[in-house]
Amino acid sequence: MIPEQICYVELLFTIIDRKILPKSMTDHMYDKTCDVDMKIYLSWLLNRWVFLRDNDNHYPKKIDHQKLVIKKKKTVRFNV
Repeated sequence: MIPEQICYVELLFTIIDRKILPKSMTDHMYDKTCDVDMKIYLSWLLNRWVFLRDNDNHYPKKIDHQKLVIKKKKTVRFNV
């Protein structure tokens, strides 16, 4: 998507989220002006972003890279 499309989708999301315009108008804007990528992004904003902004527990966790270090295997030797 080009930056103008991203801005349009975010504007449309704000209009829908804050219920600034009637649903019929936002539906019309959605149907007439959005391509597939824009619809996917708007769908993500409406379904996931509203959930993330309200629940801090659902943000991705930081990865502790020190715990991800692979430990060397111990070799076992038998004396025969």
